[in-house]
Amino acid sequence: VCPAGSGAREAGHEACDETSAALSRLRKTEVSSEEAFSILQLKNDRGGAAAPRLSPVPFSVESITLGDPGSDDSVGLKVLKNSLTGESVDIAWTFGGKVDSLRLKSPVTGKVRDLLVSSGRNATRLLTMGWGANEFLMPFANRIENGTYVDVVTGHRYYMKRTNHEETVDNAIHGFLIGRSMDVVSENQDPSGASVTLAYSFNSANDSESMAKGYPYHLSVQLTYTLNSEGLTITASATNRLDEGEPLPFYMGMHPYFEVSDVASSSVLLDPCSEWNQIEVDENLIPTGKTVPFDAFNGDSIGGSTQKPTLWDNGFKATASSQHCDTLRTEVYDPGFGDSSVLWMASPAFKWVQIFTGGTPALGQAIAVEPMSGETNAFNNYQAEGLLLQAGETWEGSFGFKVAEPSPALLPPPPPPPP
Repeated sequence: VCPAGSGAREAGHEACDETSAALSRLRKTEVSSEEAFSILQLKNDRGGAAAPRLSPVPFSVESITLGDPGSDDSVGLKVLKNSLTGESVDIAWTFGGKVDSLRLKSPVTGKVRDLLVSSGRNATRLLTMGWGANEFLMPFANRIENGTYVDVVTGHRYYMKRTNHEETVDNAIHGFLIGRSMDVVSENQDPSGASVTLAYSFNSANDSESMAKGYPYHLSVQLTYTLNSEGLTITASATNRLDEGEPLPFYMGMHPYFEVSDVASSSVLLDPCSEWNQIEVDENLIPTGKTVPFDAFNGDSIGGSTQKPTLWDNGFKATASSQHCDTLRTEVYDPGFGDSSVLWMASPAFKWVQIFTGGTPALGQAIAVEPMSGETNAFNNYQAEGLLLQAGETWEGSFGFKVAEPSPALLPPPPPPPP
C-alpha cells in the first residue's frame, strides 16, 4: 500500500503506518472490515502526494454470466464482494436466487473458506446439481402430502405438481421458485456492505411461465442478500398482491448444505437458548401431528462412516418464545476446520429447522440445515408462522450465515491436570 522509495515513504509515513497497521489488524480479525476501512480513509493532506489512494468502498456488486450468454445453459450471477477480506457470495438470479457460493472469513484461522457446497462457477453443474442445494423453497418448504391441500376459506381442493422421488412418495416438494428467473430490483454498495434484492411474482397475467399448478394465488416474493462484516443476511418477504379478496397460504425455507470434511465426525448444535421438539413423521416423511422432546444435536458427532454417515431427515421446532430467544443459532462444527458454520434465524418468523445428511456422497461431504417458517405439510396441518396472508398483507423474516468460534459444547473436554 505504501509507495516505494525512502523519500516517498518519509513524506507519507504517518498515513502509511496507519494503513499498514489497519490491514494487519484486519488480517488478524482484530477489527471488522468497516473499522479497518474507516482507518484507511486517509486524507491526502495527511501524507501529501505520497498518501495511499483507496477504492471508494471495500464492498461491491458484480455481474457474471456462466456458460454461453443467451443460451438455455447460461446462468446470471450477482456477486457480492468484500475486497478487504476476500469474502464473497455468488447469487444465481436467473435460477431462483440460489446461493451458489458463500465464502466467509474464519475468526479461528483468519482464512476465507467455503461454507456451502458450490458448483465452482460451472453452469452445467449449477443447473443439474439437484438435491435442492442452497435453493429457496417458496411458496412452501419441504413436502405437501400427495401434492394436495384444501383452501381453508373456499374449501376448494387443489392439486399441485408431484415430485416422483422414491423418498417422497408422490408428495409435492420444495415449492415452485427453483429454477425460475427472478427480477433484479436493486443493488447497493457502501462502506458498510453490499446488497442485492431479487423479486418474483407467481401467477402474473402476462407471464405464462409464472403460473403454478395447484397454486392460483397472487403471491409476490422478494429476497434481499446483504454481505457485511457480520456475514451474509437474507431477508425474505411475501405479499398478497390482491387489494381485496381471500387470503393465500404461504410459508418458506431454504436448503443450504454446509460443507464439511467428514459428515460422520462433524457435529450439529441446536441453540441451547430453547428447548426443541422433534416432529414425528410417517413412512412418507409427513408429520403425524405428534412431537417429542429432543435433546440430541448437543455436541455429539453425527456418526456412521465417511461414505455412509448416520441418516437424518428430520424436522425440529424451538419451543421458546421470541421474547426469550429472539435469535436461534444452529452450529455445524467440523473438527478439521476448527470453527463453526452458523445458521441464525430471527424468531418468531423462523422457528423450524430440518436436518438432512442424505446428500452425502452425491454432493460431497455436506450437512443440510434448513431454516423454515413452517412445518412440513403446513398447507394441511397449519403449523406455520403467519401461514395465511390477507389481501395486501406482507410477511417478512430474516436469517443468515457466519463463521464463528465453536461453542464450548462442541469442543473436546480439556485433559485432566497432571497428578
